[in-house]
Amino acid sequence: MHTYFAYQFMISSELPLPELCSIDDSIGEGHPHLSIVFGQARRENVPHTDIQSLYYQIEPEFCWFEVPNITCFLIKHGRQIIIEPFPGVDEDSLRLFLYTICLPLVLIYHDYFLLHGGAIHSGEEGVAFLSHFGQGKSTLLASLLKQSHFRFLSDDICVLNQDGLILPGFPALQLRKDAIIKLDIDQTTVKLIRPTLQKWYIPTHQAFYSAPSMLKIIYIVDPTNRADVLMTPLVGLKKIQYLKKYTYHSLLVKGLGKDRLYFHQCAILAARTSVTYVERPKQGFRWDEFAHLIEQDLQDKVLECQ
Repeated sequence: MHTYFAYQFMISSELPLPELCSIDDSIGEGHPHLSIVFGQARRENVPHTDIQSLYYQIEPEFCWFEVPNITCFLIKHGRQIIIEPFPGVDEDSLRLFLYTICLPLVLIYHDYFLLHGGAIHSGEEGVAFLSHFGQGKSTLLASLLKQSHFRFLSDDICVLNQDGLILPGFPALQLRKDAIIKLDIDQTTVKLIRPTLQKWYIPTHQAFYSAPSMLKIIYIVDPTNRADVLMTPLVGLKKIQYLKKYTYHSLLVKGLGKDRLYFHQCAILAARTSVTYVERPKQGFRWDEFAHLIEQDLQDKVLECQ
């Protein structure tokens, strides 16, 4: 068994998870919060529920997923993940779906609030950048991290506890080849996420911030047909509407019976954060210039928060 640390969870796993922090590099001792083992992941072990289809069945205590031709997962009581791979499946594919489906489900089960986005630590504040898959949030994070005063918290999933603290994930960004080339990242340090997915893990160990960070500032980044960048502060009900739109995997939230909790958390988060809607051109712009605009706006907001 291997032991890791992510989102303040101690994880014991039969499957190696090299992207996560080894327990030797982290703080924390005692019983693992989550165990990951190989075994039989059978659908018949899950009680009947309305949240089901051919490839999933979700209810609060038992959840089953099948990734066709890859693996089946069975998640029990938010404490154990059983993996039953199809013959000949590579471990990278197992890890990808473990990170994007199973681990978020466990966190939601334990009442953590998940947003679809990445996060950095700036000064004394946590800053989140929300957008949907493939819309450039990781490229923006990588551009910002070129500045040494920014520290990396997470990519793809922004995890908050009940106090509004962003919990550090694991020290790796996910970028496509064109972004790696544009940002002049050393290609000898990158690792392919999965054989059939042209996306790479970029290590961020030196910039990784391993302590929780209070979320104060949120940017919602949306590619549009505009020719320039427009930043619009959101107020009132619009904040809640946008935050609800960017909660991570609403299907998981509904299946675990956390709808009411998540709406409540959206309202609390809207009341204590600055939220800005950022429209950027879909193409024909430079990421370093876009990051500079964000950095300038962020400096002003950090001063307002102090």
